[in-house]
Amino acid sequence: MLLIRTDANADASIGVGHVMRCAAVAEQAINAGERVLFLVSTEESAVIVESFGFPCEMVGGDPHLFMRVDAINLARVARDEDASAILIDSYAVTNGFFDELANLLAARDTKVAYIDDAFTFKEGFTSHPAPIQADVVINYGFAFTEAQYRNAYEGLSTMLCIGPKYAPVRASFGQARSDDHVRDDVETILVTCGYANPDGILEKLAECCLQAHETARVRVVLGGDAPFSLGSFGAQVAGRVHLLRNAQNMPELMRSADIALSASGLTLYELACMGVPTVALPTAENQAGHALGFQDLGLGPHVPLDRPFDFDGITASLRELASSASLRTRFSHAEQRAVDGWGGKRIFQCITGGIN
Repeated sequence: MLLIRTDANADASIGVGHVMRCAAVAEQAINAGERVLFLVSTEESAVIVESFGFPCEMVGGDPHLFMRVDAINLARVARDEDASAILIDSYAVTNGFFDELANLLAARDTKVAYIDDAFTFKEGFTSHPAPIQADVVINYGFAFTEAQYRNAYEGLSTMLCIGPKYAPVRASFGQARSDDHVRDDVETILVTCGYANPDGILEKLAECCLQAHETARVRVVLGGDAPFSLGSFGAQVAGRVHLLRNAQNMPELMRSADIALSASGLTLYELACMGVPTVALPTAENQAGHALGFQDLGLGPHVPLDRPFDFDGITASLRELASSASLRTRFSHAEQRAVDGWGGKRIFQCITGGIN
């Protein structure tokens, strides 16, 4: 059995992306005949996990801070279920948690894998990787290479799964991708920057899209309760803005988009897998590396993590993409080379002892 320890909540203090990327690995485990069980702290997390169709068990604790007692509870379930591996995806981890878990599992052949989404681990965000007690460490960020991690883990037996080829996008995105995504004309711009809409940011981003192309439709993905005022647009352009609340068909929405403006979490990797020319917008500090790495690898433009955002710069980047089919084609092909849709399978193979 593969145990997956993660959490998520509706207020986005713990993003649903944690569950989404674990789901990509869980899909591969199930396809290989492995049983999967998610372990979460709260009922809210359980509801989200179960909405993805996976079995779930609550083990309690604070989803924002994993302590030694959380390691004890996790090790107990691993023993009871005879788990072969544990995948942990949370910013709540601490050195005490990992130390205790390693001690409790020392006599068992249960691998521990950690998604190092914070880029660098040492009780939070740091400027350089620091080793943790795990058998497998995964960082699929555009900005990172195995060489950086090899220095931190020199002399240790930790398996390193570093770089965007390990991006855990769900199978539905890999199945929907096309090698020839780019069309000559831009008809649709997709805006997907989180389900919430703090400070009316989505209206401002939609306006950037409207200014970047005078005829394109603008599709805005947002949560069911998030406010959005179409009245903020003039009557002539409001009809070009379409709201997509609680969208369930993201692969199809991405496939129909000619350009995207996206937050720089897991969605950016899904868009790359689909080959959608994208402007990467970091909406939180932990997304800044994803966005910058996206640009540095030649996959598309990014917007610096500034507050307020440079809306003129966003409009200019969108306009440049919209005006050049050759540029969109170059970015599309580069994205699909970087994220091929098999990251979840590679992670599962590493966890279970296979090599890449």
